[in-house]
Amino acid sequence: IPKALYRIKDTLPQTEFKDLEARRANMQNSFSVKFPELVKDKNILLVDDVFTSGATMGDAVRALRAAGASRIIGLVVAKA
Repeated sequence: IPKALYRIKDTLPQTEFKDLEARRANMQNSFSVKFPELVKDKNILLVDDVFTSGATMGDAVRALRAAGASRIIGLVVAKA
């Protein structure tokens, strides 16, 4: 579902933070789902380019769960 998930908070680049907790705080509540009915009770494949600390993926999953997604599978291209 293209564009179902979108960024609602302007954040600093994650590379600015070395500490895991600082990265999580930076990304906290950064994503939302514009039309929850598109993801409610659906299985979602969430794709990201690079997985470093998991903070970005974690907040995206939080937003999808809040919108009612049934199952979320994260797929990344590269791990730093």
